[in-house]
Amino acid sequence: MIIFGAKQKFKTTGEGRFFCPNCGQERAYERKTGRNYLELYFIPVLPIGAEQDVIECSTCHQMYEPSVLQTSI
Repeated sequence: MIIFGAKQKFKTTGEGRFFCPNCGQERAYERKTGRNYLELYFIPVLPIGAEQDVIECSTCHQMYEPSVLQTSI
């Protein structure tokens, strides 16, 4: 039996503070770069697709497009 699938993996590339639309307040964030990987027996083997940047709120863990950093209070 062969077990395979796809999973997105992220790595943190920066951090700062921003206005979180979900929390409604200024919060800390982490800028992350993610990429989908083809997994074989739960081990990432082959990257598929392009990398994408996201902003994750450190409090509520919602993920947003990087353009959310341009929003002011």
